[in-house]
Amino acid sequence: MAIWISRRTREGWTPPERVADEEEVPHWNPVLFRRSDGVLFLYYKVGPEISGWTTRVIRSTDNGRTWTPPVPLVEGIRTEAGGR
Repeated sequence: MAIWISRRTREGWTPPERVADEEEVPHWNPVLFRRSDGVLFLYYKVGPEISGWTTRVIRSTDNGRTWTPPVPLVEGIRTEAGGR
């Protein structure tokens, strides 16, 4: 029900860390994106049913060591039935 990450270092992979875990609901389809200025974004969906998923985004400015609180990608937008 959460999203976990691990970072690759010179010594190898770090232990997994939970970065998204909200409301005791399933988390789906994580996507990492690094902007040209180095800011890292994690986009993901939350909700028990596709028809009610909402998209969240969190941001890291320190290569994934710390993250902002999650916010809706677009307030009030939910996935429609059929996965659109």
